[in-house]
Amino acid sequence: MVVAIVGDLDLQTVPQTQAFLRHATARSPRHLVVDMAGVTFLSSSGISLLIGVGNGRPARAALQLRTVETRLHLVGARGNPHVERTLSLLGLLDHFDTAPDLDTLLERLQESG
Repeated sequence: MVVAIVGDLDLQTVPQTQAFLRHATARSPRHLVVDMAGVTFLSSSGISLLIGVGNGRPARAALQLRTVETRLHLVGARGNPHVERTLSLLGLLDHFDTAPDLDTLLERLQESG
């Protein structure tokens, strides 16, 4: 499952993004790829959503995706200053499995089995 986020990921957009992700992952895919290349602003609400999705735990602004383990991958986060700088300043960039683009991620996933 690949989801591209475009624009702001903040208090106003997180509820809609959360609802979309809940619907999109209803069948518990093995991988959820979130393309962050188009994100223009990442607030604490957006970070909370990503952390919750990555941990598979419900949080104030997060959702639980897993009945089967769904792995979260972020593409385009590194190289997007709006995302990379924010996550780096908080020490969270390495908390996520990241790849520069979808092709690189897919290649890496195929190699790992």
